[in-house]
Parts: sequence; C-alpha cells; structure tokens
Amino acid sequence: MQILTKYKGGSLGNAQTADALLAPNEAVMLSREFFNNITATGVDFTVTAGTAARETSYATGVWGLVTVSSADGHAYSIAPVVQFAAGRKVCFEAMVAVSTIAASGSSFIGLSNTSGTVPVTTAGAMNGTQDGVGFTFTTTAIAAVTGDGATVTSTAVGTAAADTFVRLGFVVDGTSKVTFYVNGIEVATATSGISTDVMFETYATKYATANKKILVDWMHLAYNR
Repeated sequence: MQILTKYKGGSLGNAQTADALLAPNEAVMLSREFFNNITATGVDFTVTAGTAARETSYATGVWGLVTVSSADGHAYSIAPVVQFAAGRKVCFEAMVAVSTIAASGSSFIGLSNTSGTVPVTTAGAMNGTQDGVGFTFTTTAIAAVTGDGATVTSTAVGTAAADTFVRLGFVVDGTSKVTFYVNGIEVATATSGISTDVMFETYATKYATANKKILVDWMHLAYNR
C-alpha cells in the first residue's frame, strides 16, 4: 500500500491525506501497512535473497522475510524513495520484530542505497560498501547505525526479545544529523556516516545459518520536498 499525503508539523501522526490534493508539492508520506498479500517481487519490494510473504498467523498485516536455503535475506523498495539533502527533513518509522534471537548474525530495517547487496554485516554494522541509516538486531542488542560507504557508526539503543515488536524511528536533518527513537523516545544521535545517495526502504538479514526471520508490521516514511 502506498499513500501520497501532505506531511505537517514534524510528526507522522499529523499527516493528512486530504491535504495532498491541495499541496502535494510540499511534502510526501509513504505508508506500507502490509494488509494485502503483496507479492514478493515487482510490486512494492524486490527480494534478492530469502523468501518474503505475509505472516498469516497475525490478525493484522505483518510481512516476514526469512532466510531459507541461504544465510541472507534481502528486500528493498522497487524504486528509490528519498535522498538526504540540505534543508530536507526525512522521518522514518517502523514496527518490527525478529523471530529468533541468535548470535550468528543480524537483521536490518531502515533506508539504504542497496541495489542487491545486503547492507548489514553479521556483526550488526552497516556494510562498508553500502550507504544507509537504520537499526540492527544482533543477538539481543538493538543498535542505531549509519554508513556512507566510508564511515560507519553504531550505537546501542535497546534490547530485543524474540517475536516482540518494537517501534523504531529516526529523523535525518539535512545531511548533518540523525536522531534515533525507540518507542517514541529519543535514544541516540549521529553526525557522521550520512550519505547523500538515493535511498530505498530496506529490510534484511545477514546470518551464518538459515531460517532467521525479520517481521515488519508497518513502515512509514515522510519528508518535505
């Protein structure tokens, strides 16, 4: 599901769909709710590793990405959605969980410039060749991460439990600062590793073994034009 809206007041909760008809040139919001059974490739997301499907065991729409025969899982939006730039504020938020807490790798949710390469390492840091901003799950640790292909940052921001959803978000202010939030509470900032490349909505896993899953209830992205 993809919705174009007017974005007001610096909060996703203030997005007004009706205002898009009046001033769609001011700001946009992309909402992925996963209520419908979106196909794995070619509609909203491209899946280059692992298997993506709607999790029918949940009453609301939840999208799962699981590593099956390979150790990687990788899904990203079929087109880039935003580019960080001076004067632009980009807000991203997602409700996400991991199904297994394991020491053999990590999962990622956020924005990256990926074009087929998993943007995170098994240690939970941004892949040095990929740009992005987001969160990683590594064993029970949740970290806020950035990377611009040269500099990577990682800050511990919380503790994860298997199959327990947590609301993760960040605000990118121009190209100089990222503020990270867990369940609506500010937990970290980063002032380096912020790329100016075009970004895709991304969720991925990087494990040494198969059968690891990341679960996404919803993703919201909002920014001023």
